[in-house]
Amino acid sequence: MKTAQPLTDGRRLYNDQFKQAALDQVDAGISVTKLAQLLGVSKVTLFKWKKERNEAHQLTNEAQTVEVPTGSKLVKSKEPVSAQNITDDLLERIRVLEEEKSILRKALQILACSMC
Repeated sequence: MKTAQPLTDGRRLYNDQFKQAALDQVDAGISVTKLAQLLGVSKVTLFKWKKERNEAHQLTNEAQTVEVPTGSKLVKSKEPVSAQNITDDLLERIRVLEEEKSILRKALQILACSMC
């Protein structure tokens, strides 16, 4: 299996499978220094690959976070949320807001009449 393709500026281009296999070894407990020597890759390169993987993993986790309406605010949740639950929560929120609007209109009418 080819692990790297030389680039014109002397660097090598490693495929994703090679990078993943190297990071699996780091995760298994092999030191970065020792693995870098074994693979002929710099420690900096291994740390860069690890950082890129962690950032990609973090973005994936953030994409799975859903803002769920609860009462008067949105709450972030990683729990699976059904569309029906969200719809029910939103309808309840609309009902509460309509009730608040009605109360404010009545209060405004009372205040307006008291000024007459």
